Amino acid sequence: NKKAMAERYARDEAPLVIHPAEASIHEHFDKIFYRLNQRREEVISRFRERVEEIRAAVTTRLNTIQQLIDSKADLRGRMKENILHSMREKMLEDIDTKLTQLQVA
Repeated sequence: NKKAMAERYARDEAPLVIHPAEASIHEHFDKIFYRLNQRREEVISRFRERVEEIRAAVTTRLNTIQQLIDSKADLRGRMKENILHSMREKMLEDIDTKLTQLQVA
């Protein structure tokens, strides 16, 4: 661990002579920062998992909504066809009735 600190200090252009008490403090801070970094990684990981869960739930709901919209449009189309068919039948009946009345007269 002292070797790693010496390398770190060399990179930072800090003196390579480290007092034992100072080394102990650095080791203590290294442990604290290591634990903080682990905790940060855990939090980020859980956050990403939760984001994926929410994304999946939203996608499912959007797909359900789209299916409802599609089925409503399909139902509306079938109702329109039924109404047009009924109107056509009614018009044909009315025409038959008028023709029959004209033939009688």
